[in-house]
This record gives sequence, structure tokens and C-alpha cells, in this order.
Amino acid sequence: MRRGRFLIIVGGLLILATVGLVAFYLLTVGLPSPPAEEGAEVVPEGTAAVATEAPPVPTRKVLIAVQDIPRCTEISPDAVAEWEVPETDIPDDVVLTKSEILGAGKHPIAMETILRGQPVSFSLLSSREEILRQGLDGACLIPKGKVAVAFPVTELSSVAYALQPGDRVDVLVSVSFVDLDAQYQMKLPVVLTGGEDCLAGCQPTGEQRERPVTQLTVQNAEVLMVGPWGAGVPFPVEEVAVEATPVPGEGEGPPQVTAPSGERTYNVVILLVSPQDALVLKWARENRALIDLALRSGEAGGDNDLFSTEPVTLEYMVRRFGIAPPPKLEYGLENKFEAPGEALPAEAP
Repeated sequence: MRRGRFLIIVGGLLILATVGLVAFYLLTVGLPSPPAEEGAEVVPEGTAAVATEAPPVPTRKVLIAVQDIPRCTEISPDAVAEWEVPETDIPDDVVLTKSEILGAGKHPIAMETILRGQPVSFSLLSSREEILRQGLDGACLIPKGKVAVAFPVTELSSVAYALQPGDRVDVLVSVSFVDLDAQYQMKLPVVLTGGEDCLAGCQPTGEQRERPVTQLTVQNAEVLMVGPWGAGVPFPVEEVAVEATPVPGEGEGPPQVTAPSGERTYNVVILLVSPQDALVLKWARENRALIDLALRSGEAGGDNDLFSTEPVTLEYMVRRFGIAPPPKLEYGLENKFEAPGEALPAEAP
């Protein structure tokens, strides 16, 4: 029995020795390499593999949005920052620094929504002046709570074409009142026909005179544009050099003077008003009121006061200026004298 135990112990030692020899061989010689994939770099046996790093992606410092900038929003300095971004993500017309678009007199407006982290490019930006000059998206120039209304003007109602974008104006309106028959909504006198039952003979005859009144209505409206949208802004007219005519006995005089290069005219203005004032302007225009625009002061700080005025009527003119109707006389004047520079009309034969 002791002999049997001895054989078992010897057999176990032989097995352990065999396993140890196999392990030593595998660690020394190494396992066979798996087959290389197609296109992969093959490392010769016995050569240590060297880990290779991917080349660094080139970056560049540009201006990016640090928050979402909605369309038609003026870009503020805290909405953008200079940041290193991969060159593959940079548009061709990218803005590099804040100073290129921000600073004194620069007020860039986003014409499209710029998302957070997106590089800011010049093609996404514009300004108030460029929007007006090129006729771009006019909605970007309308403040919240306001609407834009196109309004017809003439040389007189436009202050002799003095209006320009950014001006402030008041709207003067003149209308005429007449008396109506409340039942028939007809201008008096109403003459009924159909016989004596209608009392036609008792109705007054003659034409009723209108009673005009003038009042200040919409105040402090901003002029968004003069002339058709997209036709260009009539900024101060360019001046051209014109040779001066020498005055005899006073030397040659100045060599040249300046004169406007062309006449500036337009027949429509676009006003920024509240929705209620837009209805006032529409009512006045459609009811053929006589409308003039009064230009406000452009001094520093602006003139934004609202005025309380009294309607001007014939009674107001008589009362304020002491106008008295002349007495009715049995004689009058018929002037036959020719005024200087005027010719008397030819008398009918």
C-alpha cells in the first residue's frame, strides 16, 4: 500500500513538471500572431511594435457665439468670444476678432440664427445701414411693439423731401365735417319726393358748406425708410465740383464750388408706429384727409415729448387771433390795377 502511494506522488510530480515545461516554452517562444487584416501594417517577428499617435488637428482662433443669437438680434460683446476651433470647421469668411465687428459706431445684426459654438461669419451679419441700402430683411429693423406702415407723401407733406431714415415726425390731419340726416345718412338738406305727403315743399334747398378742422394726431413716429424699399437710401446727396464764374473786378474768385449731383424726390415714406396708430393713419388716408408730416428736432437726446393741442377750426382762428367778420356793405372792390410782374387777364369781348 505504501508502494501505491509512492507511485501516485511520483506521477503527480511528473505531470507538474510537464505543465511547467510547456508554460516555459510558450512564454519564451511566444504565441503565433493572428493573421493580419488587409491593408494593415505587418510587424516582422522579433521586432517590438511601436504605438503611433494620430497627427494633431490644426486649430485657429476665431470668433464664435457663446450663446444662441436669434435672427434679427443685434450682437452684443458678451454674446461672442475668441476661441480655438478646428480649421476644418471654419467658414471662409469667418470673423477673427471682436474688433472686426464690434466697437464705436458698429452695430452688427444677425440675419440668420447663430447657434452656440458656431463660428461667426460676415455672411451672417449686416447692419441697419446695409439693410436699408440693399433692401434686405426689413423686419429686422422693426422694434417689438411696433409695425411698419407705408404712407404716400408729396413735396409739401414730406417737408420738401427733407425726411430721412431715423427722423421723427408728427402727423397733421385736416378733415371736413358735414351734417347728415340720421335716418337716411344723407348730407342735408334731404329733399323728399313723392308728393305733398313727403312735405317736399318744406325742405330747405341749397348746398351745405363743409366745416374743416385740423388736429395733431400721431406723434413722434420714426421714419424707417423714404422711397420704395430696396431702391436705396437718399442719404445726403453727393456733391460734384462745378467751376465758378469769376466776378469782374473781384479777381478770379474760388476755383470751384459744390452743387448737388441730382434731385432727391420720393412719393412714399415708411413709418414705425404702434398698431393703433397704424389704424389711425389708414383711416385718415382712406377717408381722404389732408395729411402733412411735421419734422421733429434732431438734437442730441431726441425730442420725444408728446403734446396736447387744441383742434383748429374757424371758431378757433376767430377767437385766438381776434378776427372779426367784416360788415356787409352795399359796395365792394374790383381791382383793375396791374401788380408788378403780373399781367391782367384778358377781358372777354
